[in-house]
Amino acid sequence: MTAYRQLALACAAFLRAGPARLRDLRTAAPSAGRILQRNIYGWFERTQRSIYQLTGPGEAALERWSEIMRL
Repeated sequence: MTAYRQLALACAAFLRAGPARLRDLRTAAPSAGRILQRNIYGWFERTQRSIYQLTGPGEAALERWSEIMRL
């Protein structure tokens, strides 16, 4: 697994609780802004300026990688 995917999963895990501000997501991943804006995997959706939520594919990714997220 790449470091980028690990950071994206950290952001996804943070957003599992609900929509959050970008500045709050930086506690999970310092590069959260770049990850959420690029949205390579399609896991995130911008709902308002600087507020993001998790998409269906993001939820599925968390399920798929749940073993690794527990480590």
